[in-house]
Amino acid sequence: MSLIRSLIVVSRADLQIGTPATALLGIFLGYRIPPAMPSILYLILCILLVTIASHINCMYDLEVDKRYKKELAEAVLTIGIRNFKLLIFAESLIVGILILWFLLNDILVAILSIIGLFLAYSYSTPPLRIKDKGWLNPIPTFIGLYFFPILAGWSIVRKDFPPYFIAFLISYTLMNSGFLLINIGEDYDEDRKCGIKTWAHMLGLKKTAKLSFIFALFGIGCIVTIIQPFNIISSIFILLAFLGLINSLKDIYEIIKAHPKRMAFKKYAKKIPIWFFTTRYPMLLAIVVKIIS
Repeated sequence: MSLIRSLIVVSRADLQIGTPATALLGIFLGYRIPPAMPSILYLILCILLVTIASHINCMYDLEVDKRYKKELAEAVLTIGIRNFKLLIFAESLIVGILILWFLLNDILVAILSIIGLFLAYSYSTPPLRIKDKGWLNPIPTFIGLYFFPILAGWSIVRKDFPPYFIAFLISYTLMNSGFLLINIGEDYDEDRKCGIKTWAHMLGLKKTAKLSFIFALFGIGCIVTIIQPFNIISSIFILLAFLGLINSLKDIYEIIKAHPKRMAFKKYAKKIPIWFFTTRYPMLLAIVVKIIS
């Protein structure tokens, strides 16, 4: 495996396809032209925080990945343990500098980023290793990947919290958490063999699939919040977002119906990047069109 390919693999580029959209959605939800410098720095900060979390997870799951996710383990070994640690240190240093900048310019973004960095480390790193803590297992990812980025991005543009924003924030977090539950269920056997308890083990695969569907349904809520003010071009992107959501719900429903469910989770987990892309980017474009119209 080449070095570039290894970096792409350990950064989970497939799942990160929606990260820029999440950061930008938070910024543009205010329906105002955002300030350029804070927005660019925040986008970089958001991507780096998710990348650090992915890298740390790969580092501390290396022995597990050698048995069950060999591509991830091979990527880490290609980069080299020492080089990988230096990379994580360099990324954390850049994040620290960006957080310092936001401490001087937007305290809420800075505070949320500090908590996000803590969650990135504590999720995989002993002694906390929240990943092994059963019911707590997915909470850092739900909050760190979906809730905080929208809230922090919004803070760059506006300091008030109107009802439509609160509705979008909650609905968006739940929708994407629903998608992520399929990723959690995908690793059911591997996590069990390694002594890792997730919601998939606590609830069972059938209930996990049903909860995923219920959470994903909240996507309707976040799409509805951006329908007004009406714009013809924007409405096309809103329709595309609805179609993307319907497609994801259809796939999750197939998991609910499937037997055995283990194979269904693995099959449809490969489509998660598509679900992210086809729901997030149409919503983002719908908002941007309204701003520039």
